[in-house]
Amino acid sequence: DEARGAIDALRDAHAALVSTGLATALLCDDATIAFPFERFRWAAAAVATRALLVDFGDGQGKVGALVPVADMLNHHTRAPLASASYDETTDSIVFSALAAVPAGSQLRLFYGPLPGAELLLQYGFLDDDALPAEAVRFDVEPPDADSDADALKKAVLLACGRYTASHFVTAHSPCPPRLLGALRVCLLDGPGLAASLASGIDLEAAPASAANEAMVWSALGQLVGQMRASLAGGSAADDEALLAGGAGEGGVLPHALATIVRWRLAQKRALDAALECVEREGRAVDADATDGRDCRISG
Repeated sequence: DEARGAIDALRDAHAALVSTGLATALLCDDATIAFPFERFRWAAAAVATRALLVDFGDGQGKVGALVPVADMLNHHTRAPLASASYDETTDSIVFSALAAVPAGSQLRLFYGPLPGAELLLQYGFLDDDALPAEAVRFDVEPPDADSDADALKKAVLLACGRYTASHFVTAHSPCPPRLLGALRVCLLDGPGLAASLASGIDLEAAPASAANEAMVWSALGQLVGQMRASLAGGSAADDEALLAGGAGEGGVLPHALATIVRWRLAQKRALDAALECVEREGRAVDADATDGRDCRISG
């Protein structure tokens, strides 16, 4: 879905360039020269996969820049190079070493704490060192004001308090306390919300009530279950068996497909751990226990 959305956005941008005449003005004066979408997609892909973020000191902050040779630096989570900086005196891009770099070793750069899906989409590879900590994102929003008179209060708590809207589930942290706290806020009824605010209870650390807690675990179990069911390929063991067959020449999977399966496996492990957490807590209840209140939760 993310890849399709990116292609659709590129098509819209290309259509805007062509319709306004900017494409002709930027490329040449001859309006008869075509600027097909394929050329635009190639150029956009080159910028997306090669550009570095650099602050040129002109007040615009970090902007994308194509820097030949530097764009060949590979990614590593423990790379010895700092991010690119601009040296006005020499009019050059500078990379400073944060640690000693042994002679003959490869110079690498940390691209940033990017999730696996973004690395795949932008650069076409995965960070194997980061895969065990691959995170699945959950966004929690309060219900609409039409269905909950306390929606505004809940929105303020999520926006300004510690109960943030965006959360990340990993195999090592399958049921993060902040996610539980946000769900508790969203699913409180009016009296429960008032009592929680008056008492100053930390909903990240403790349940508001037995009824609220039942709804929290029900909502979390439903969402995680839906997300897990959306991942094709069966169980995590099925993906492990598929990868065990090898990739590339002589293997059962092309390299590109094997990379996607490895990312999918990491996602499955995180979601499976979350499902086990729900079961282990013994709080999974019937969906009808929500008593009409709901959260808008997406992943």
